[in-house]
Amino acid sequence: MDARGVGKRTQSPASSNDGVLSHDVASQLRCCQTGVRAVTARLKGLHYSVSDGLFFCAIGIGDWITVIQCCDTHLERDPDKIWARTYLGVALHMSGRQTEAGEMGLQVLERGLERLERPGQLDAPWDVPLYLAWAHRVLNEKGKAYCQLEKYLAHRTLLEIPLGLGNPILDVFKNDPEFNTILADINLKFETARRSIRDHEASSNKL
Repeated sequence: MDARGVGKRTQSPASSNDGVLSHDVASQLRCCQTGVRAVTARLKGLHYSVSDGLFFCAIGIGDWITVIQCCDTHLERDPDKIWARTYLGVALHMSGRQTEAGEMGLQVLERGLERLERPGQLDAPWDVPLYLAWAHRVLNEKGKAYCQLEKYLAHRTLLEIPLGLGNPILDVFKNDPEFNTILADINLKFETARRSIRDHEASSNKL
């Protein structure tokens, strides 16, 4: 599937004849700036390029048109980029284009499984099982989805992906009891860590 040219924006004048921004556009710009600042804060501590930062800012504020265009550009240069194909599918899914998202899921499975099955390949991206999990789940293959998600979680946590638990890759799992169990486990570990920190601080204050 070639997603180029899909969902192009309709241009609207951003200012009045005297060059002053209209109230609506100015309000939208303020909302966008607030969203970008929030997403940038959530990316703090991760290593990413400027283009990566802009890409995930677009994801964070739900600018799916930009995400689709960006993924199309990456796939034109390198059709084997599994992450770009996955996020293209995610953007289509979040845009309500479920049939196209399903088609992209099939493509992610084809390329992702082939990548993992290459003999002696040590350079397979660590997040491929996460992309495969998304693809299986968007295709309603729940058992296979959680099998791949378990493989991912054996070496990483969901907090290590850009935007953490706010990453829309996880949207297809949000209504699953299995996923809620995973989230409960994460919250429990956080609460245990917080309790340990509080106990340590209390002990230090007594010295």
